[in-house]
Amino acid sequence: MAQIKKEHINNKILEVSKKLLISYGYEKMSMRKISSEVGVSVSNLYNYYKNKEAVLQALVGDKSNALLSLKISEDMLPSDFTKEGFLSYLDHIMSYIVSWLDENKELMIILLLKVKGSSYENFEERFINHYLEFEMSGLSLIDVELELPSEHLISQLLMMYFNTIKHYLMYDLDIEWLKKHVKEMNHFVVGGLVNANTNAN
Repeated sequence: MAQIKKEHINNKILEVSKKLLISYGYEKMSMRKISSEVGVSVSNLYNYYKNKEAVLQALVGDKSNALLSLKISEDMLPSDFTKEGFLSYLDHIMSYIVSWLDENKELMIILLLKVKGSSYENFEERFINHYLEFEMSGLSLIDVELELPSEHLISQLLMMYFNTIKHYLMYDLDIEWLKKHVKEMNHFVVGGLVNANTNAN
């Protein structure tokens, strides 16, 4: 007869696993460690999750999919194509991402820093590639005569943002630190785009 799964036990398993992942990383987390911290037998733990990969999936699966599902739409594009319009557009996109990071900081620490050896090991690459596609699809919708940045340059700019995010996570910095640095980068990126078009003309 199958054992009935108890919600409070499942919640504790996930909470303990999250702490173990943040402290030790996926490779050093084990089902034995989880069961010991939760206070259940290893065999009982296996009634809830078949392995530690399944535990990780339960913790990050839905959220990681949501993070990689953001799509560009025309109503997200700049209302005008002045420096202020592009800055407003970039601020809007990055504010969404920063707010999401603030609400899901522990999750992002796990996904970007603690999943070596798991099926999420390549999440960093997927994260960067998704937002490169996101930005390129946005630029393809812009129907004006502007000298727009190349895919290579956008990729390099995304790495600049991404490294700032990783720094924020690695050193457990305050969200205001991230907001400040993202805003500075937004001004830098838009200023460069405007200057490039001015020089081209």
